[in-house]
Amino acid sequence: MNKSSIYFGGVPEHVKLNILQQSGIGCGEFPFKYLGVPLSTKKQTIMQWSPLVNKITARISSWTAKKLSYAGRMQSVQSVLFGIQAYWSQLFIIPAKVLKLIESYCRSFTWSGSNTINKRALIAWEKGCLPKSVGGMNLINIRLWNQAAIAKIYWDLAYKSDKLWIKWIHSFYIKTQYFFTAPIPKQASWMVKKILNVRLILEQTQKQNDQVTIGSLYLSLLGNRPRLPWKCLIFANSARPKTLLQCGSSYKTSYQLVIDWLHGDEYKSTMQVVSKWA
Repeated sequence: MNKSSIYFGGVPEHVKLNILQQSGIGCGEFPFKYLGVPLSTKKQTIMQWSPLVNKITARISSWTAKKLSYAGRMQSVQSVLFGIQAYWSQLFIIPAKVLKLIESYCRSFTWSGSNTINKRALIAWEKGCLPKSVGGMNLINIRLWNQAAIAKIYWDLAYKSDKLWIKWIHSFYIKTQYFFTAPIPKQASWMVKKILNVRLILEQTQKQNDQVTIGSLYLSLLGNRPRLPWKCLIFANSARPKTLLQCGSSYKTSYQLVIDWLHGDEYKSTMQVVSKWA
C-alpha cells in the first residue's frame, strides 16, 4: 500500500479527501515517473526531457566507450543510444529541439569520441542515416523514427479496437464519425491532436489497410533512392578480414585462410617456385 498513490483529475475536494480516507492510500501529484519515463497532464518542457539526454550522455561518457574505434562508436550509437530514444519515441512526441540535441551528441561521439558537442564530421549526419545500399551508414534518423512511431499509434487507433484507451478515444472524440475523415476535435489534448494529424503520413506511405510496423513505416518515410553500384564492394567485400567464407563443411574468415595458407604446403611450394624463378 505504501508503494501506491492515487492521482485525481476533475474531482471535488471533499470527494478527494473521502477517497483518500477510505482507501488509506497517499495522494500523488503530476508529473511523476512510471517505467522510467515522466508522465504529465501537460506538454512537457525541455527541462523535463533532461533524463533522456542524460542517459545518452552517460553512455557516451563511460570509459569503455572512449576506447572504441570508428566502427565501434557507430555500432554503439546504433544499438545503445538509439535504443534508448526508440523506447521514448513510442511513448511521446519528442520536441524538435530535443531531437536536434540528441543528434548533436551522437554526431560528436561518432566522429570524435567526445561527449561534448562539436561540429567535426566527415559527412552530413542526414547522409549517414541512409541505408548502406544508397551510400549511408545505416544509422537511424531519429526524427523520422519518431514520426513512424506516432504513425503506428494512429494505425492502432484505426484498426485495434480491443484496447481500453482506444475505446475511450473513439467514444469521447470520434463517436459515430468515420475515423480517417473525422475532424480533429478542438477540445482534445495536444498529444491527441498530434496523433490525429499523422494521418497524412499513412496516406503518404500508402499503408492504411496492411499490417504495419514502425520499421516498415520508417523505411517508407526514407523514400526510394537509387542504389549505388559500389555498395557490395565496400560493405560486402569477401576480402575483408572478418568475412566468413565456406571451406568444405566449415566457415573461416579470410584472415584465417591467409594464416592457414602461410603455414601450409601450398605456401612452401609457391615460395620454392618463386626462388627458382628469381
